[in-house]
Amino acid sequence: MVFPVLNLPAVPLGQVLKGLTSSELFEMHQCSLKTGHTLRQFEKQNKTIKATVDFQRSFVDVRGVRKYQVCTPEESREALPEQTRTFDGQKVPTGEAGENTFNTFWPEGEKVEGAKKVTNELIRSLGLGQLDSVLISEENPAQEVLEWVQNSGVKMENFNLIGTAPEHRDALADLVYSEEFFRKVSMNYTSLLEVSPEFSPKNFKTDTHCITLFKLFLHHSHWFTIDHMMVFNTGAIILYHSKLSSADLNKYLTLWKEGNYTRVMYLSIHLAEGHTFDFRQITAGLVEPEKIRVEENNEVIELKRNDKIGELTLNPAKNELTFFVDDVPKAE
Repeated sequence: MVFPVLNLPAVPLGQVLKGLTSSELFEMHQCSLKTGHTLRQFEKQNKTIKATVDFQRSFVDVRGVRKYQVCTPEESREALPEQTRTFDGQKVPTGEAGENTFNTFWPEGEKVEGAKKVTNELIRSLGLGQLDSVLISEENPAQEVLEWVQNSGVKMENFNLIGTAPEHRDALADLVYSEEFFRKVSMNYTSLLEVSPEFSPKNFKTDTHCITLFKLFLHHSHWFTIDHMMVFNTGAIILYHSKLSSADLNKYLTLWKEGNYTRVMYLSIHLAEGHTFDFRQITAGLVEPEKIRVEENNEVIELKRNDKIGELTLNPAKNELTFFVDDVPKAE
């Protein structure tokens, strides 16, 4: 018996489509232009199809469905395939390279443009409203790629930036460390970008609505002040080369104890060279000093509030602070 699922009203149809895998949806897209048009109306909301764009390794991967490797003719050991496919208006040779893997061949020097065009075609044809991951390496023209991300109209679950040439780093940082860009990422934000010592973001307002992520990882975070940190209600914050002070952490933890930052589960703050924490200053007003205990030369204290309990630890060198948070066990 054939069930005409696409004839369902919008609400039940949306629920049915939510229950399909990305592979099943992708196959449905191949049925007809009319089917594809109907499915695209729901994909931005359902976010079932997951696509990763890796500019470092030059591929676009629709998870569990199909992977497009972006190549140049010089990388092919055989003659280019006769079959072609059009991506975002550009026709290029395309050949099968394995199960659900296809090589797409682009002119020399156009691999980044090729990855963008393959992704543009998937966004258009599948109705994607969010990419699973975007990864940009130091060798990629990061400014160009990020402007494409900004203009694509889609958000990202995961964003990974390795770096860029020194002469472009602060201009790039002004883009990726802006409130608008942080809000384009819904899960994990990772940046290894090394900015100049005097860098301060121009487009990051600290008197704004909270930014929600699962994890924020900044490898060069000397610019990241307590005012920036207080904007994030994030599961994990990991900072290296930080210049946050003991007073900054006391302010943050005081707000946490009062019931703020409901999502935080883990903090890890690694200070810049020459900076140290004072554990008693960090915990002032939060717990009695005599409750600080020493474990393997680490200073450790428990912090509690109505619904959470956290363990705060400072290493012997006093330059690395961690905070693990868990729910208070419910009484049986």
